Amino acid sequence: MNYLDVISHKKINPEIITLDNHICSVGVAKEIIEDIATEQIKSATQVYQQLISHFDLLLDSSTANIKKWIISYNGLIDFVNTGKLFDFPSGLANNLKPKHRADVLNYYLKQDHQIYLTNPEYEAFDELSYNIELCQNQLLISQSQDDKEANPDFGIQIVFETEDAKLIESFNNYLEYLTISEKTYSPDYSKKFIQSQIDILNAE
Repeated sequence: MNYLDVISHKKINPEIITLDNHICSVGVAKEIIEDIATEQIKSATQVYQQLISHFDLLLDSSTANIKKWIISYNGLIDFVNTGKLFDFPSGLANNLKPKHRADVLNYYLKQDHQIYLTNPEYEAFDELSYNIELCQNQLLISQSQDDKEANPDFGIQIVFETEDAKLIESFNNYLEYLTISEKTYSPDYSKKFIQSQIDILNAE
């Protein structure tokens, strides 16, 4: 996720609204990659170095243009309990240790954008394996489902670009609605809840 601003040519710093049904691998430093990379990946030196370089870039710019970030409550709890990053198929990465789970969640809290957790009483989105990202005249839909059997499943990414703003506006209006309705928690409560999960992880 969070690559849409790279391909957007409509604005230098476009605002992004994103809806994630899992915790993205943001704030992943080299120390964390060393922890999660399987021996198979570490033995492929070139692939391993590319992975580290990729996340070095993401540390600098992946969330810079995000205006609002809606995160699945169930996805957050699953990440806290398992340390599973859906950006990495099971066959390519180990789950994060509690300390590094806390590090990733801390990265979320340090950003300037507003964070909203979905209300678990309204779980329809949490059951989907897709994320949505809006940026100007572009819509990005990403699949984030792992088959849970250690077989690499790199999922799909679809970018829809149009000069007809009706579809984009429709998704945008829906995401705006989520952030002002009972379907999401307030940004203040969402951050407090994420901090409570960080405290639990740091105590392990």
